[in-house]
Amino acid sequence: MTASPSFPADQPLQGVLQRLSAHLDHLAAMAHEVEHAIADEIAAGGETKTSGNVERLQNLDFLRQYTEDLALLTLYLSQLERVDVLPGQQAIKLSHRVRLERTRALLFPDATPASAQDASPPMGDVDLF
Repeated sequence: MTASPSFPADQPLQGVLQRLSAHLDHLAAMAHEVEHAIADEIAAGGETKTSGNVERLQNLDFLRQYTEDLALLTLYLSQLERVDVLPGQQAIKLSHRVRLERTRALLFPDATPASAQDASPPMGDVDLF
């Protein structure tokens, strides 16, 4: 029989955000490794370079970039003195530190909520290196 973990009644949100950031960063690194393995396979001629393969590689690249942005954003939020409010000037500074426009939009209340359609990556080049 496994004992359930004990949780503190209260814990600082900063620690939770820092652990979340580290986890997201690890997931981005895993995606990056897979992305390079697939690209190497395609470049070596072991996989046919079809539009489907390129599209899947672009999706993986987008997932990695978005996860990296979320890891950075979570880390920056964990370093705020107050966690109940994000000052406008701080939101602007944070928006300049992330890579994707979709991540920037998360910082502003007038941004349109992401739908399933918005979650699909934009078409474009794959960031392989």
